[in-house]
Amino acid sequence: MQNEMEADNPAAVVHHSASSSGAWRSLVTGIVGGFAVDAVRPGKFRGELRRFTHEGVDFLHIATGSHLARRDEAQVAAEPRSDLFLNLQLEGSCRMTQNGRTEELQAGDFMLCDAARPGEVLAEANHRSLSLRFPRELLGIPQGYLEQITAVRIQADTGLAPAVGAFLLNLHRTIPDIGLQGRRAAVRHLLGLAGAMVQTQLETTGTRPQLDPQQALLERIDGYIEKHLSDPALDASSIAAAHFISYRRLHSLYEGTGNTVAASIRARRLERCRQDLADPFLAAIPVAAIAGRWGFGSASHFSQVFRGATGQTPAEYRQLQLGTRMSA
Repeated sequence: MQNEMEADNPAAVVHHSASSSGAWRSLVTGIVGGFAVDAVRPGKFRGELRRFTHEGVDFLHIATGSHLARRDEAQVAAEPRSDLFLNLQLEGSCRMTQNGRTEELQAGDFMLCDAARPGEVLAEANHRSLSLRFPRELLGIPQGYLEQITAVRIQADTGLAPAVGAFLLNLHRTIPDIGLQGRRAAVRHLLGLAGAMVQTQLETTGTRPQLDPQQALLERIDGYIEKHLSDPALDASSIAAAHFISYRRLHSLYEGTGNTVAASIRARRLERCRQDLADPFLAAIPVAAIAGRWGFGSASHFSQVFRGATGQTPAEYRQLQLGTRMSA
């Protein structure tokens, strides 16, 4: 197995190659977790991977010979991963199985796969694909819906697939040469467009699951929080009143999420503020205005909360992200 880094490029693509199924398994295990590989022609197997990583998001260009890759329950338990993979078939065909579904992909087709679940990929000769690996929370699709859309073929000529495919291919080609702020904006827009494509597929195929009443209520509450993040008065009491439930009932709903209502509001507000502070188009907007935009009642309180979460003041974070000294 060979490993080559383009050292002269600070945002370099890493190239890997493997000349056996065992070497391929060792290479890819570091990315997706443990799995088994059976090559159709073990002595002549060849696999190549080009990887570009941006802040926890991987662009993975894969070219292989015929092989079967499996990730079973034991391997998932031994090496748990929570990432999602959005796979775009570029050449040849492959068959993917997950969550009791099996679909065959042709060139231009998409499929979403979940590293936290067992799965299987059967790739034919001259298989070539482009995969986007990212934390599941970046897609913005509830877990109940994800279980219904993984291993579902999104055809090349339907819905938003042509737009997402063109954007993904062009960004993969150009992203190593784009500056940090441009990469952040482009990746954010790509994931937003991918999320819209998945939502559209759920709606057009009628695969949206029927949520139980508690899940449905929690989803409505999450939507309400997103809509009212900019309101400084948004808190557990106002949310409970808006949904005609008790304060205690609201907190019991969130117990199953591993979070509290207040922590969920705070985390979402902080994330929006981080995005704004790192946005070069908003560089002239004072920190206090950004804090107020997302519901923080005072600049001093925002600074305290932000520093507790990131270890930096908002001004320090902005300066580091934008690479230039600014006054807040």
